[in-house]
Amino acid sequence: MRSFCIYIIIIISMFLPSCVKHRTLDSNQIAVVNGHIITVEDIQKKLKTFQLEKDLYMYNSFKNNIYPNLELLHLRQDHIDYVINLLKNKKLEDARNFIASLNGYKDVEALRYFLLKEIDVYEEILNKQNNVIAAFEEALKDVIILQEAKSRSLLPTKNELEKAYETYLCNIQEKIDENIYYQYFYSFMKTREKELFQLDTEEAYRNYLFEKIKYSIIKKRLKKEIGSYKFNHFIKNKLKESNILLNEKYKTYQNNSKS
Repeated sequence: MRSFCIYIIIIISMFLPSCVKHRTLDSNQIAVVNGHIITVEDIQKKLKTFQLEKDLYMYNSFKNNIYPNLELLHLRQDHIDYVINLLKNKKLEDARNFIASLNGYKDVEALRYFLLKEIDVYEEILNKQNNVIAAFEEALKDVIILQEAKSRSLLPTKNELEKAYETYLCNIQEKIDENIYYQYFYSFMKTREKELFQLDTEEAYRNYLFEKIKYSIIKKRLKKEIGSYKFNHFIKNKLKESNILLNEKYKTYQNNSKS
């Protein structure tokens, strides 16, 4: 917990130096952003979301994005396995160097570009694993997105959520009907979500999906209203204007860390 607190101090110092004050808060409360409380559980949930993102990427994108494009380069099977193993073992620079050295194949430039971009995506996902700073920054952004959407009356109604949930289930079924292998991916995703977020009942899983769908709708509507191209800049500016209270005990941890 000590390192957790120090990391929070670091991100506050880096991103929000002018609008942060320290107050005595409950031990489970990390910060209060414009009246909205961010708890330890919120950060832990974000870290689990990052873990899920990595697991799904390794299950799906390795098979559907990286492996097929290596095959299109007509590489020997042992070379394909070599690259995949490098990625799974997080030896990304070695994988990049191997792919960059490829030449003499049809469409090698386009395939090489795609593969290198895919490795960049994977690296971004890996960099978020167990990264408390990234989790706290995402939690801050979520608060701003929710508050801004509420102020603009963009929150979905109960009926809209119910319809969106039904649409989500229909889309899943359509994907399974079109490609039987999607059923295995969906089954893996559902199992992993239940494990990570401790969703022991179908009702708990349904509530989890409702929250995920609700956030997706809110973010989509806000992006449409603000403009996708300037959305991230808008959220960062809103954060700079926000009133943030940080738990007083984190200031103590910061002082101790300097001694």
